[in-house]
Amino acid sequence: MERDGWIERRRDRDDQRMVRIYLTGKARALREDVRLSFQELDRGLMSVLRADERDDLAALLLKVHGYLSPAVETSDPHRPPQGDRNDNKMEYR
Repeated sequence: MERDGWIERRRDRDDQRMVRIYLTGKARALREDVRLSFQELDRGLMSVLRADERDDLAALLLKVHGYLSPAVETSDPHRPPQGDRNDNKMEYR
């Protein structure tokens, strides 16, 4: 990424042992283009849903996110949470 001009490395001013990674202008411009593309895609996808459907979708996605988040935070991100997926009483270990 550094060779291709997407990032640059700089030594930390306070601790020269640390090397910090920064996006270049090229990467920041691409990030903005991607952000705008996703906003446009999101508007298009949401336009086919009624307001109540958008609310339902948001609630369902938050529920899925809540299910997946603890699995990601464990030491083994590939291990799903313990419990019945249809049960709201999930046990995360």
